[in-house]
Amino acid sequence: MNRFIFFFVVGILAVHCKHENTPVEKIYFTGLTMTDENGQSLGQTDPTDWGWADTWTIEEKNLFNHGDLPLCPAPPSDSIGVFFMPNPCKEAFFLSFMTPTGYDWRFKFVDEAFNVLKEVEFLQATPLFNGVHVQTTSFPKDTIRVYYQIEKNGCALRGHGDILIED
Repeated sequence: MNRFIFFFVVGILAVHCKHENTPVEKIYFTGLTMTDENGQSLGQTDPTDWGWADTWTIEEKNLFNHGDLPLCPAPPSDSIGVFFMPNPCKEAFFLSFMTPTGYDWRFKFVDEAFNVLKEVEFLQATPLFNGVHVQTTSFPKDTIRVYYQIEKNGCALRGHGDILIED
């Protein structure tokens, strides 16, 4: 009987240790959609930036209180959009978005270690254009990522964009 208990306890510990040592998927911030001060393209684009249907890892979902919401069907592309200027940037940048009625917008600015640098929420965002001017003095001089989740009626649209902060 003692042998059974010993092997049972060792087995539980082995399973527990294996679960704790499972590596977290590493996310690399690569690629930029480069824009000037007016939001006009400078030619370099990243097709994964500023979309609506990102598939997020658990770590990315955990950035948001409602990160486990199912994906919504995307609204018409002419009624929704995220715009960023300039990229790369120095002391500040402007993030704007176009939205239909009734959406909550949540933005998280993070470094590559997933430290949240800034959070911005627009609850029941004003239809059409909204925006925020962000100072970068406390941000690392590196590539950061903006994650955004747009929520309505118990579902979400998800996306991200990478921003290069220069000296």
